[in-house]
Amino acid sequence: MSTLTLYTIDELVGRPAAIFRSAEQDSAFYEKLWLTILSGDDWRGRVANCRKDGVLYYADEIIAPIFDESGDITNFAVWQIDMTAPQRSQFEQQWLVYHDSLTRLPNRPCFIEQLSQAVLNGAKQDGHSC
Repeated sequence: MSTLTLYTIDELVGRPAAIFRSAEQDSAFYEKLWLTILSGDDWRGRVANCRKDGVLYYADEIIAPIFDESGDITNFAVWQIDMTAPQRSQFEQQWLVYHDSLTRLPNRPCFIEQLSQAVLNGAKQDGHSC
């Protein structure tokens, strides 16, 4: 069993890659990915996938086409490196910029940014520019 996806090899063989798909990437992301690998090139990038139990995980992936003797693509090989902890750490750091770590409430920079947005939106609605 894969410790990253929680699927066994038998559960994955013959299944479409869409079983890992999350709502984090849009259809344009997957369209570009498929265009790359179907053209015979490797694709590299970070994805947010779903494990068997539905929990989201982040992975840096390389997807490489596998060719037969006549040069046709027959399969794809995927290498994944778990990036869940670093990705969550980055989200937490960004969140802490605008929230108090003790109370978990929005802080002064968050208030100032939201107030600035509200003032700009109000000025646009009134037809004024700042």
